[in-house]
Amino acid sequence: MQNSIFMDDFYKNTVKDFPLINKNQNVIYMDSAATTLKPQKVIDAVNDFYCSYTSNVFRGDHLFSERASMNFENTRRLVSSYINALPNEIIFTQNCTDSINLLKNLLNLTKSDVVISSILEHHSNYLPWLMNTNLLTVNIDNDGMINVDEILQKINKNTKLIAFTYVSNVTGNIQPIEDIIKICKENNILSLIDATQAVAHKPIDVKKIDCDFLAFSAHKMLGPSGVGVLYIKDEIIRSLKPFKLGGGMVDQVDRSEVIFKDPPHCFEAGTPAIENVIGFGAAIEYIMQKGIENVSLYLEGLNRYALAKLKNLDFIRFPFIIAEKHIPVFTFLPENGTIDIKYVSKLLSGRKNSIALNAGYQCCQPLYSNFKINGAVRASFYIYNSKKDIDELVNALYDIKKFVE
Repeated sequence: MQNSIFMDDFYKNTVKDFPLINKNQNVIYMDSAATTLKPQKVIDAVNDFYCSYTSNVFRGDHLFSERASMNFENTRRLVSSYINALPNEIIFTQNCTDSINLLKNLLNLTKSDVVISSILEHHSNYLPWLMNTNLLTVNIDNDGMINVDEILQKINKNTKLIAFTYVSNVTGNIQPIEDIIKICKENNILSLIDATQAVAHKPIDVKKIDCDFLAFSAHKMLGPSGVGVLYIKDEIIRSLKPFKLGGGMVDQVDRSEVIFKDPPHCFEAGTPAIENVIGFGAAIEYIMQKGIENVSLYLEGLNRYALAKLKNLDFIRFPFIIAEKHIPVFTFLPENGTIDIKYVSKLLSGRKNSIALNAGYQCCQPLYSNFKINGAVRASFYIYNSKKDIDELVNALYDIKKFVE
């Protein structure tokens, strides 16, 4: 009873902050694993930059530039606090994809270097290693987890990095990151966590996890698009040489010598997405004000409710194991194996109460290919969703049952 009261109060005090939902009350948004909606606080922060103090950062002595620079760096402090890092360990990028590609170039790995990854990985954490290193891919076990024993079997003297997801954007399963990090430490191998799907759902402490690198995107945690984060452990970031060269990342340049700024600024060449970084700061503040523990508790409740409702539908199936540790991301297929999944998605979005879902490979084709599946429908929920939304999804699936069974 108490949990039900918490769920109701949390939703009521949250949904009012999201103008897209309030202005489109016939739309039920269930595609948060692709990108999250933005609260008014974030929209106001971006708008305020444009209306009140538009300026470049770190390049002017006037009040506008000083205010922009201060707010920009405040976001870095907020990010570092959110994941328990140091501010100098936080590099701003364009998105998680850009973060991982930047890391690939900073590490300067070649085809003779072995990187171990998994079939669960988003293409962002797969293609950079596939195209530039000797990538060895491990499978998942019968519990939907990255196969830790297989990682141990694939390690050799040339293994430089193990790159893996914290939470799969297809299965929603929370992976055994502690076990994988332990393997990295015992074998003197660097570790990279793609935390894109995890960072808005649960507390993350990089010091406790003790990973070397961690990457994620702002737009998956209520922030604007065009901003990513690459965390690099302090003792490592100081040993790396800048890859991108240009404005804003040097202290001194003459005809024969360049003196770079200290990390992280030496890795942020050119004018950044200032307004989006500032908006990202507002997003983190919003989550902190809600309390990430409360957010996590609410989403756990949604996860349990959605699983109980969806697994009772005999005309759809889950193609992947749903683990005990799981976020509210549900990928399913119609029992009618001949129907186009994109057609199912269009049927749901074309209703009076339009339901926005995702249909396809979710940028994770190695996983689908391994299971010989040509994509699936994905429903992913966040804090602006309710049990009523889940009920509406179930009712809508019943309405189109004749097409999918």
